[in-house]
Amino acid sequence: MFLFQQNYIKNSYVEKPISVNFAELNIFNVHVFFSGENSVINCSAVTVGTFDGIHRGHQHVIHYGITLAKEKKCSFVVYTFSPHPRKVLGENTFKNILTQQEKLYLFEQLGVDYVYVQTFTKEFSQKSAQEFIKEHLLKQLALHDLIIGYDHQFGKNREGSYDMLKEMATEFHFHVHRVEAFYYHHLTISSTKIRNALEAGNIQQANEMLGYPFFIHATVVNGMKLGRKLGFPTANLQIDDEDKIIPATGVYAVLVEAEKIFYKGIASISYRHSVDMSEHPLSVEVHLFDFNDEMYDKAVNVFFFDFIRSDIKFDSLDLLKHHISQDIEQTKTLFIQYPEWLTIQNNLFLFNK
Repeated sequence: MFLFQQNYIKNSYVEKPISVNFAELNIFNVHVFFSGENSVINCSAVTVGTFDGIHRGHQHVIHYGITLAKEKKCSFVVYTFSPHPRKVLGENTFKNILTQQEKLYLFEQLGVDYVYVQTFTKEFSQKSAQEFIKEHLLKQLALHDLIIGYDHQFGKNREGSYDMLKEMATEFHFHVHRVEAFYYHHLTISSTKIRNALEAGNIQQANEMLGYPFFIHATVVNGMKLGRKLGFPTANLQIDDEDKIIPATGVYAVLVEAEKIFYKGIASISYRHSVDMSEHPLSVEVHLFDFNDEMYDKAVNVFFFDFIRSDIKFDSLDLLKHHISQDIEQTKTLFIQYPEWLTIQNNLFLFNK
């Protein structure tokens, strides 16, 4: 089942803080190293990148790397960065598709052996491609094979081209593999296209590109209990990472995983109460079908499948109640129409093949 499982993970020294909730890191079954920590790897196949979204294109590279590592009898390592380089280099409003925790979880689901999380700073951004290869990949990870995407470049001023890497590979005795471009329905996929789809509320398009349903990992907290008064109790969600992208306001069809059980439901994303024009911070809440228990302080995973309607101001509570009833019935019909949505209970990446 698709769960956050309690598994062993190494504790690590971190030079500078990164956006990871360390208290919850033991939920991932993948070995993780952080800046300043020496690995125990003696032969590695490595791919490098931010991997925001871990979309179908990223998965294509990762699957190639895993297969290659098994052939070479090496460990497969994803070398990634936190915070996102674009955030550090000046894009203050930049939002991540995945939090660091969510990203580590998906790496584990894909079968990655090790993840090396490099704290990204302005100082680190000044390293040349040669310095990066020698100091971080060769010295720290015993690089044997380097796997890159078709357009990947890294290092200061993106000087780490494929041609330069081939020259370094000859000099330092490792191999470079460039994975061909991945096309889905004859189109290339990018994290930017996925962010744009999410911000527009186009969940189905985002999910097509991701290859799994967009999700939010959050904690249930107390709310104003308006939904309970209307007969539709909701769980109000606290999302700890302020850099996590939230889809456009509106109502969505969702599956919610709580304590190893999946519930069908609807999610509401709104900057205001639907009968009140006064502005409030962004609110994310979910109503679960056939569920009457309390969920306060519990961690949940909310998987988004379809956009139901826009956020609307209603003139009365009765009208709001009527529309919520319609939202629920429409969502239940969608779950009947798309039974493949439920396959994520067994394998997150199967629902959207």
